[in-house]
Amino acid sequence: MYDDPNDRGHLVRLDDNSFVERDVLNIIEKIYHYDPNLKVQYLEQAASLGDAPWRIVELCRDGQWRTVFYVWTLDQRVLDRLYAADTHHHNVLAKLDAHNASLKRDAQRRYEDKRLEQLDITKHVLDSPKGRYSFNYDGRWVEIDDDPLRREKVRDNADSEH
Repeated sequence: MYDDPNDRGHLVRLDDNSFVERDVLNIIEKIYHYDPNLKVQYLEQAASLGDAPWRIVELCRDGQWRTVFYVWTLDQRVLDRLYAADTHHHNVLAKLDAHNASLKRDAQRRYEDKRLEQLDITKHVLDSPKGRYSFNYDGRWVEIDDDPLRREKVRDNADSEH
């Protein structure tokens, strides 16, 4: 392979006289250096118009080439996807479990924040000397009135807009 002097550094001519962009060639080389059993194939004649033009294949232990995935562009995302799925270099299950635990902690924290907010509102309503109390809850104004004569007027202001 050699550079074409007329293309100003954007394309690289391969041994078969085809051209490939320099950044695409860089990704292909990184994939090869990461795992020599991986190969990038350009699908000149895709099965249909909507099929991706690149295929990543792996030479398996039984000597068969198997498709890993198809991609539309060869960029850093392809490498990231390979790294994330590689069980030989890191424990994918442990990473997935840690990510799920993090999401669960975030959901629990949001739930706890909401619960504390509701507890705070309830405490303020009960401690208030006023007979009528209004507050904003999730973007809606809510009125609480302890006067039995006005009890039927107690409403959520969102209902009164209709």
